[in-house]
Amino acid sequence: MEQICRVMTFNIRRSEADDGANGWDIRAPHVVEWLLEQQPHIIGFQELMPDAAELLAERLPGYEWAGCGRGETLGDEHCRIAWRSEDFAVIRQETFWLSDTPFLPGSLFAAGKAVWPRVCTMAELYSRSEKRRFRVYNTHLSFECEYSKQAGIDLIMNRISQLYEIDPLPFLLMGDFNSVPDSDVVQRVYRMSPAPLFDFSSPQGLPAE
Repeated sequence: MEQICRVMTFNIRRSEADDGANGWDIRAPHVVEWLLEQQPHIIGFQELMPDAAELLAERLPGYEWAGCGRGETLGDEHCRIAWRSEDFAVIRQETFWLSDTPFLPGSLFAAGKAVWPRVCTMAELYSRSEKRRFRVYNTHLSFECEYSKQAGIDLIMNRISQLYEIDPLPFLLMGDFNSVPDSDVVQRVYRMSPAPLFDFSSPQGLPAE
C-alpha cells in the first residue's frame, strides 16, 4: 500500500508584528489546534521567531526540527522544517544564506539592495516506512529587491543540483517565494531543476511544465 505523506508550508507571520486582533497571541492557539488536527508529516514555516518556535515545539509533541535564525547571532527569524519523528529520521541538515557567502551567518548579496538576510534550510530525511532518503528545502525569498530574489532562487537551485549530482535523492522545495506562479522566479525553479518536478500546490499534483 502506497504511503501518503502530508506536507504543509506557510508563512506564520512574525510574532512581534503589531497585528491587533490578528496578533500572534491570538493566532497561536488556532494554529496549534489546526496542526494537531491535520497531523502533517512535514511542515515548512517562514517568519518563525524564536518565541513562536518555542511555543510550537512545546505544543506539537512528536516533531523534530531543523533550522536557525537568519541573522549573525542565529537567534532571530527562522525558516524551519518540522517532521514527525515516528515517520522520519534526520540524516543531515544545513542552513545556508542567500548571499555571496552562503555559509556566513547574516550575509547578503553585495549587488542587491535588500536589508534583511534570507536563508534556506535543508533537511535530509529517512522515511522509516519507505526505507529511503530524500531532501526537504524551505526558504523565504526577498520582497525588497528583485535582484536578491532572483539571485536567491538561483543559489538554491544550484545547491540542490550540487547535492543531487553527488547523491541523486528525491527532493521537495517549499516556502514563500514572494512571487506569483507564472513569474520568472518560479519558472527558474523548473528550468534549473536537476530532475523533473511536480507542482503539488495544485489539487491534481500534475507535473510542472
